[in-house]
Amino acid sequence: MSEAGIARADRAGIAAAAIAGATDAAYVAVILQEGEGMPARVLFVAGFMGAATACVAVGVLSEISDRARHAILAFAATGLLALGVLAIFSIGWFLIVAGALSYVAWFRSPGAQPGLVATSISAAVASVLVLVAGIALT
Repeated sequence: MSEAGIARADRAGIAAAAIAGATDAAYVAVILQEGEGMPARVLFVAGFMGAATACVAVGVLSEISDRARHAILAFAATGLLALGVLAIFSIGWFLIVAGALSYVAWFRSPGAQPGLVATSISAAVASVLVLVAGIALT
């Protein structure tokens, strides 16, 4: 992306990606320090946080279609917020902040059109379904 493109990138989204990525790294580091290995649920949660982090970064830093941008930012914002609520007594507050900043980035992203609302809502619902299914199956 050009310097002008990075200058246009939403600072809230960049902050969200940084917070979510740092939280993911700290979560994995704490789990590894406990010395009990990496249970499947920990791997899923870490992977989900990593995917949400990547979605926010791609959504604010890359030149993609408006439909794709809205979908991945909706997926990431809703997923981070939902995971933050589930993990409220450990890493949840960091994820809630990252989710809220992701929502700001999503709402500020260009190209809001009526057709994108359905796409965004579908992506947000999919995020929650993936999170619930992943936690239930691990």
